[in-house]
Amino acid sequence: MTVTIEKHFFEGNGRVPNSRLPLLIYRNVIRWDVPTMEGIMRQNKWIPAWHAHDGMWPRHHFHTEAHEFICVTRGVHVGKFGGHNGIKSQLNAGDVIVIPAGVGHCGFEFSEDLDLTGGFHEGFGVVDFRMGFPDEYYELCQRAREIPIIDYDPFFGVAGPLTQIWKDADVGIRRTEPETYSADLLSTLL
Repeated sequence: MTVTIEKHFFEGNGRVPNSRLPLLIYRNVIRWDVPTMEGIMRQNKWIPAWHAHDGMWPRHHFHTEAHEFICVTRGVHVGKFGGHNGIKSQLNAGDVIVIPAGVGHCGFEFSEDLDLTGGFHEGFGVVDFRMGFPDEYYELCQRAREIPIIDYDPFFGVAGPLTQIWKDADVGIRRTEPETYSADLLSTLL
């Protein structure tokens, strides 16, 4: 079995900073029950912080002080990413999205049985919830850019795909084609 990671790059638009780092969608990565998944993520320095049944907040917003993840553990959720001119994507049970600091996101439709788990990388959390006002754009672009690239992939562990994809993007290497990884490489609880 394999895990596919989609990469989506978004440019700033004068309201939403977006990021030089791509938003990542891990397709069909969740292979565990929720407590085990959360344990693996904690071990890999991505800390679950919230659960929801009614989707992502339904207005375009972004955070400049943390990279965020959202796991779809049950049901289906449609979100829009990258701001008003971004992409719409359906996330199914087993999918996880990792949103770099500054990247816009909002929720649209979701199934009645939806369960989400979300959170942030270790040492960071959301202390800002931004709507994209033009007068703060440049300051927020800088703030989002200062959030470091973490050395742990939430599911593949130290130096996993996220780390390499983001480090490449940080120096201007933008590979947009999806990448496939063996599920045998996924972390297990120690």
